[in-house]
Amino acid sequence: MSPLPPGLQDLNAGIYGHAPSDPTPTRRLPRRHLRELAYLSRQKGSLLDVGCGAGRFLLAARERGWRVAGVDLSESNARAGQATGLDVRSAALADAGFEEQSFDAARLNQVIEHVPEPLDLLRDVAKVLRPGGLLSLATPNIASLSARFLGAQWNHLGSELNGHLVLFSRATLTRALVEAGFRPLRWKTIGLRLRPRSSGVRDRVTRLTARLLTPLAQAAGEGGRLHVFAERTELA
Repeated sequence: MSPLPPGLQDLNAGIYGHAPSDPTPTRRLPRRHLRELAYLSRQKGSLLDVGCGAGRFLLAARERGWRVAGVDLSESNARAGQATGLDVRSAALADAGFEEQSFDAARLNQVIEHVPEPLDLLRDVAKVLRPGGLLSLATPNIASLSARFLGAQWNHLGSELNGHLVLFSRATLTRALVEAGFRPLRWKTIGLRLRPRSSGVRDRVTRLTARLLTPLAQAAGEGGRLHVFAERTELA
């Protein structure tokens, strides 16, 4: 994976530097992450979390019998994870020193949009996964109803605030996954935000409208985030 420029490394470390002082699983994982872990458990063994933060997901996985490891560009996150006994390395995946085909499952949660060469990252993940291993990947959906409705105000468009460099639709992410050596197994889209620059009654109406439209948008594949489970294909 191509390294991030120093300024962008600092930005991403700041974005993902949340809650390093309290990574313990006593703070419940969101239900969607518990469902994610349950799906990955069909391949239970060793799990790699790329962009793992302080390691909450890893701790929950370890409690359920996984052997776990993670990488994160934030040194403070890596230290916090290490303090709980986790193998968290402050490095890009390509520089982290993991052996090829050493993991049964991998996770990229809101990470791929932050790297300048996402296909390289997917290939790096494929290298450390065994054939048949599972990848769980979540990223903003450029083809979402939110993106179309909000246009230039959509909060996931690349900016200095969010560090987003590359955004995907299901079609473009499918092409990247296949080219990197993955076969998509299961797709879903999650959430809907309609947040124009307004306040008061108009904001309340917007929130209610979003709540009503969310199930329809998700069913149509137009939710705000893409989430895919993909299988590492057999090596040639």
